[in-house]
Amino acid sequence: MNKIVSIVVLLVALCAGGVWMWSQRSGYDYEAAFENLPAADSAADWPLADFAGKPREEAERVLGRPLGCEAALHSRRCRYAAGVEVVYIDDHADWITIGFPYGRYPLDAQALQRLGLPVQPPTEEDAHSLVWRELPGLQLIRLVGDENGALYARIQVRHG
Repeated sequence: MNKIVSIVVLLVALCAGGVWMWSQRSGYDYEAAFENLPAADSAADWPLADFAGKPREEAERVLGRPLGCEAALHSRRCRYAAGVEVVYIDDHADWITIGFPYGRYPLDAQALQRLGLPVQPPTEEDAHSLVWRELPGLQLIRLVGDENGALYARIQVRHG
């Protein structure tokens, strides 16, 4: 009998907790917010040579005003329209991430054209990424994706 009472009390407590958690929901539609993110279709319109490694002021002439920035100890990360993010180190565009619209572009070397670069074979390749090393002015480009295509390109600028 004590076992049955304990189980009933536990079930009532779980139901009450579920009702309380349901009542605490904000009502904000997170799924709808992510459905309407701007597509990174304009990545081809931003050749890396025009802003990679440049001072922030010069880079923003190409990228436009940032949507938001966050300061860190030795850097500043800014997000721009169409899925572009730049980490400025010593006020120069150092690490760049450019998002690609899901499923629109294949995960292949042709994606370099979207970045304003000539197409060439990658230095490294696996099922989910292509890597180019030691391109002029750039230390690394990593194009990441899946079976549906390219998702984003992460670029590291060469210094010195």
